[in-house]
Amino acid sequence: MDLETLRPIITGTIGGLLSLWLMKRWARYVPDAYKGKGAEQLLSQYRASIVVANVLFIGTILIGVYLFKAGHFPSTSWRHLFLVVGVAILAPLAALLLPAIGKGRSQAVEAVTAFAIAERTPLPVLAIVVLAGVVCLASALGGLAW
Repeated sequence: MDLETLRPIITGTIGGLLSLWLMKRWARYVPDAYKGKGAEQLLSQYRASIVVANVLFIGTILIGVYLFKAGHFPSTSWRHLFLVVGVAILAPLAALLLPAIGKGRSQAVEAVTAFAIAERTPLPVLAIVVLAGVVCLASALGGLAW
């Protein structure tokens, strides 16, 4: 076997190992409760919202891939890529926050905390990802307006 054949196997293995290492390091920063509600209670209370959020993320990515592969978006367009990434990141957040409208800030934070628990992601990392989604969407919409 030549290097070109082995390269995807090697890089995939290294990426998987790095992911496992990172998950292990992050585990202590993942929230386990919010205002007296434990992880299990939060997960059961927000299970439907978490499922909808995950379906929206995966669905948006799949639709984006289709739009690029089918030629509806130019393959070299960073604006369209940023549009797909921004919507893919922010649509799940909207699914988590919409049910909390009118119920107060605490309910919204509780929903996001439940999502962080389900995804095994520390809240600051989740905030950085959301900020990246806002930047991608704003850049795409600003760039598409030209």
